Amino acid sequence: MNVATPFTLDYGQGTFETSVFQLLQWKHALKLEKLGMTMSRGRKVSTHLRKLMGLKRSASIDYLLTWVESVLEQIETGDTE
Repeated sequence: MNVATPFTLDYGQGTFETSVFQLLQWKHALKLEKLGMTMSRGRKVSTHLRKLMGLKRSASIDYLLTWVESVLEQIETGDTE
């Protein structure tokens, strides 16, 4: 699978289109955000993901990080397509 090829990702409350590259970006940005490093401009990645997935503000960065890592693991093993 090409990392830039978009695919539809199903999440409990709906679906959205993303790519493996975007998931990798989210993973590393969430790790940095967890350490307290953020970009000076724009929204935080955790805020963006919460809005995209329809989660409440109380959803933790750890939850989002484990979710992104599990999706990447499923893609790597070929469980999803």
